Amino acid sequence: MEDVKDLDTSTTTDFTDVDSATSIERDEKPLWSELFINQASIIGTIPKYCCEICGKTFDSEQDFFTHKDAHNKDKPFHCEICGKYFAYNSYFISHQRIHTGEKPYHCEICEKSFTQNSHLVIHIRSHTGEKLFRCEICDKSFVSNSNLTKHRRIHTGEKPYHCEICFKSFVSNCKLTRHKRIHTGERPYHCETCGESFICSSVLNRHKRIHTDAKLFQCEICEKTFLIMLILSFTNGSIPERTVCL
Repeated sequence: MEDVKDLDTSTTTDFTDVDSATSIERDEKPLWSELFINQASIIGTIPKYCCEICGKTFDSEQDFFTHKDAHNKDKPFHCEICGKYFAYNSYFISHQRIHTGEKPYHCEICEKSFTQNSHLVIHIRSHTGEKLFRCEICDKSFVSNSNLTKHRRIHTGEKPYHCEICFKSFVSNCKLTRHKRIHTGERPYHCETCGESFICSSVLNRHKRIHTDAKLFQCEICEKTFLIMLILSFTNGSIPERTVCL
């Protein structure tokens, strides 16, 4: 097996974002010679394959898949829908609910539902205001240890999740998953009103306000309310000094 070099994300150029997703076709492949011509002189040969689990990179397809098998050998539970592996049957069952849409755990306060009981427990803290996990660097508190872990990466600069297509790095796996949809063209979040699809739920929720006529920002000068801050900023040809979030 070839020697494996750790991916140096500090020199990776940020050449893509969610806003550009509409311009990327499903079958479109990255133009390596154009995208990485500057990086090649800095970090040497650009590896072709990157493990999304540990970040190791490979030039050989065979070495790459052999390496991925090493991660999966201790995970006997395999999802036939998306190909993911799991070490425990309980994790596998919880994962399947993503595909089936089943959410058996319900919040008695707001009736929101969840795929896992642990997610419900964390959600309930949003009602109680309980934040048990505190950052020792900036003293900010969080409802879950996983949120604290992701927050700490702001201080350390750590981005352990790497895109195997463009080598961009992220602080969390969920952000990597959302980013990958730019390359695949996947838009799993659908508007029930007009049928338009989106990369992530936050963009869908923002879109839904168009249909509900929700107006979130109010101008203190004329008292008009607006869907987005940009429209408010151009009211009467000037930018108000302050806005009030309703």
